[in-house]
Amino acid sequence: MSRLHLQGLRHFEPVVRLGTFEAAARELNVTPGAVSQQIRRLEDGLGVSLFHRYGNRSEPTDAARQIAQTLSDAFEQIEQALEIGTGKSGSASVKIKLYQTWANPWLIPRLEAFSQQYPDISVEFETGIESVDAGWADLDMALSMRP
Repeated sequence: MSRLHLQGLRHFEPVVRLGTFEAAARELNVTPGAVSQQIRRLEDGLGVSLFHRYGNRSEPTDAARQIAQTLSDAFEQIEQALEIGTGKSGSASVKIKLYQTWANPWLIPRLEAFSQQYPDISVEFETGIESVDAGWADLDMALSMRP
């Protein structure tokens, strides 16, 4: 497949997934005109129209929807392969143990901001009234009153 088609496909998939050229442009960090130009080149290269155009509005054809779904799946597989190949898993978790009295005033208020900043990391925490044993191997972090 030519490089031209790959660039066009990269612009095409988010248009169908997000519903508009403008939304795709925002995701790709380009102008809507650049997206439109890539779609036109893709259509010219493939020899098929991928959108029904109604003035300033466009709607994907049935074929375009099928192609976009296959592309979405393929892009997801490529992303997973790269994560595996580079050792950067798409999801991670952090296990924390802390005193029960610290959870509400300290941890819980910080979880929302943490989750927004790091959406691929899940936080598991356990609270208790007993001291945290530093030898627990399944914890990533322990908050204790003693060293």
